[in-house]
Amino acid sequence: MSHKKWSKLLASTIVLSSVFSPLAAVATTPTAGAQVATGLEDALQQARELGLLVGDPNGEIRPNDHLTRMELAKIFCSLFQLNIEQVQSPSFADVSSNDWGLNYIEAVRKAGLMTGDGRTFRPNDLITREEMAVVLVRGLGLDAQGAGSQLKIADKSEISTWAQDAVQTVLDLGLMQASGNTFSPQQALIRQEVATVAVGVVDRPTGHVHVADGTVTIAGISYQVSESLQGLLSSTNSDVLQHARFELERDGYKIIGIKRLELQQQEGVLDAKNNVLSGSLVLKGSVTLKNLTAKGTVQVTGTAAQQGHVILENTTLASVAAKDAQVTARGTTKIADTVVNGKASITVEGNASIDKLQLAEGAGEVQLKGKLLNVVLQGNAHAKITLLDGASIQNLTLPAGVATRDLFNQYDAIKASIPMVNGSTNVDLRVYVTSNPPQVQVDRAALNLKIITATAFKNAAEVGTTPGTVPQAAYDALVQAIADATAVQNNATATQTQVDAAVTTLEQAIATFQASINQGVNTQALLAKIADATAVLGSAVVGNTTGTYPQSAIDVLTQAIATAQGFADQVDATQEQVDSAAIALTVAVTQFQQAQLAPLTVTLTEGARLDINSALGGTSGDVVLTDTQQVPFYQYNKRNIKNLIQIKRGAEVENIKYVPGTTTFEVDNAQNEKIAELSLASSTDLIQLAAATSGVNLHPQPDLTEATSGNLVFTVTEAGQVAGQQTLSFRPDETAPVLTGATYANDLFTFTASEGLATFMIPPVIQVEASTKGDFLDTISLVSGSDYSLVGGAVNSQFQIRLTGTGKSKLTIQQGSKFRFTINGYYDFANNAMNTSYLVDVDQL
Repeated sequence: MSHKKWSKLLASTIVLSSVFSPLAAVATTPTAGAQVATGLEDALQQARELGLLVGDPNGEIRPNDHLTRMELAKIFCSLFQLNIEQVQSPSFADVSSNDWGLNYIEAVRKAGLMTGDGRTFRPNDLITREEMAVVLVRGLGLDAQGAGSQLKIADKSEISTWAQDAVQTVLDLGLMQASGNTFSPQQALIRQEVATVAVGVVDRPTGHVHVADGTVTIAGISYQVSESLQGLLSSTNSDVLQHARFELERDGYKIIGIKRLELQQQEGVLDAKNNVLSGSLVLKGSVTLKNLTAKGTVQVTGTAAQQGHVILENTTLASVAAKDAQVTARGTTKIADTVVNGKASITVEGNASIDKLQLAEGAGEVQLKGKLLNVVLQGNAHAKITLLDGASIQNLTLPAGVATRDLFNQYDAIKASIPMVNGSTNVDLRVYVTSNPPQVQVDRAALNLKIITATAFKNAAEVGTTPGTVPQAAYDALVQAIADATAVQNNATATQTQVDAAVTTLEQAIATFQASINQGVNTQALLAKIADATAVLGSAVVGNTTGTYPQSAIDVLTQAIATAQGFADQVDATQEQVDSAAIALTVAVTQFQQAQLAPLTVTLTEGARLDINSALGGTSGDVVLTDTQQVPFYQYNKRNIKNLIQIKRGAEVENIKYVPGTTTFEVDNAQNEKIAELSLASSTDLIQLAAATSGVNLHPQPDLTEATSGNLVFTVTEAGQVAGQQTLSFRPDETAPVLTGATYANDLFTFTASEGLATFMIPPVIQVEASTKGDFLDTISLVSGSDYSLVGGAVNSQFQIRLTGTGKSKLTIQQGSKFRFTINGYYDFANNAMNTSYLVDVDQL
């Protein structure tokens, strides 16, 4: 491997060992030449090579600079490879058409990754850790609902309610980490932290998977696939790979190896088409694994209540670790080592083999079926083994002090199936052919095993002429061969030569019997799949509420069942066609089950706030919550309810429509069908709710002051049941904002108010006067538009005024010079006006 590739692999290891915990050792003052935190320099280089992070015009990465929301938008456009369109008019009031990041902001808005509060984007605000968690979950398309209830970190109370589900999800996935037991949700991020997590996402993607010829796209990130992995990462495996968790070995955006693959689907078939997997594989649920060589460990996991089940067909595996699971080896499958914990069932069929089966100390009830070469009981294991019909263990290895009899259920009935213990003949099978004292020993273990095997074939056989049955003559011949072998087995005077000859004869009889099995197309598996699919379809309910299925999904599964039945009934169908039909129906059932409508989720919209002002008097302080879209300007008396509450089913945001004459809203799906109802209520008598023409009217009582409190309660009801509820605190505000400071730099005056300012449709009126001496006896009045201009709207608590070249040419500035600003028409979110004059000292322009 080239030095370059080794560097990338090393960097990936560094990234994964330090993914995104708060960097306490990083300098807090951003500087272009700041020291990069230990172990992160390669991650920065990778981010640059991947096009995720670019330097400034001087080529500097500035690793310790804080990152703004606009800069993060650009990084996520690159990370998730979003389509960038040229935009003329921004969707946000605080984003200018001249902003360098306009197209990136619009792209992440359109993709639903960063939506601001619906009115403003805050492009120059610093991105916080909790905001990053939310954007990551959205970008990967993960379902994080309810995850926040598992948060155990010490500073959980500092995490905003709308971010808690996302924070727990990224912690579970290792995309971000806590420092000690704290997450520091409000801490602003620096560029090297974001570079680290971005590279980590490329290394360990999870989400929706789309496979095309030679490429795979995971959560929107597209990779080339090396030829050696194109069988594993192929379109036929697309369904079972959905939302799998990958850990990749890559060269840029080309996958050259898989270090770890964890499937999340509970059912499906993974056909590797003879590819080699160098890393580990984790399987859950009921999965069939075919045509794979795996050098790492294949983990099969379940629970005591619901075992995992994996069928291994024509696979070559170095190691299998099974816990509370069923493992069936078929075809030419060869497993070097299998370790069992918990409750397990191990089946070996046909020509498959397991070289060594180890029962670990955590093993419990274990069922074995088929031929096992070596079974090893580890240390203090307390397993209890049941040998099913036809099962055998060629050699059993036990630790000192453990009796074979104590390890098996019904030992006396099956002891003949265990010919060797600790490398020697099982003492319980030794038969002495001479009397006191014994001189000659005859080993009948191999004959006993052959009789058991032959009997298993006989008991499983069905006489007939259809595929899978055997002719009567072949059946009778096997019965006679078993009787002859049993006679030798029971003959106390039989010699070892006679016993060995009986083994050979019975072995030939078994081979002849197997060769006589009628061949043909076996439709049993397909018919079973059809029966299962029909049962699933029969229990499904058509509807548009939680737990029901869309009619379109019913129609698709109905057609899939009909197609499968057609192949089952087709006289000239091949085995390949029948098997493919069974797989296709399995996929159709899985997709149908995924189409079941998920529960509705009710969350507060990011940045939701409800300012209200009773001091305005009469109905001037009233607020109407409506469903109509607004222009990107704030209106105190009219708010869009979608800026306060969001209702989703899965990833789909449902529409909210006002019901005239009520205090409720209708919740509609994408097909404009009513699926639920949203009702509003006030937790305090100080806010009265009433129906209005276009929405629900909130009327503050005169007694509502900044010293009082209350909540607006949102309740979503579906099919008569409460589907979700959220509360949003009222923010009584009767205090007008005031200016607390102002600065001047690079022709810009930046003013800071005591609280956030809203951007209204009617701009504020600002007069600017300048005095060279500072006493305003030499006042120069500047002209709005030609000499100065307001820069955009207010952003949080700040607004800016730009001095033009024409305005500067009118002024002579010296020590003690001042500007006087007379400002009228700025309002806070509660409609309190800020009318003020403010002096700013300026020593030089």
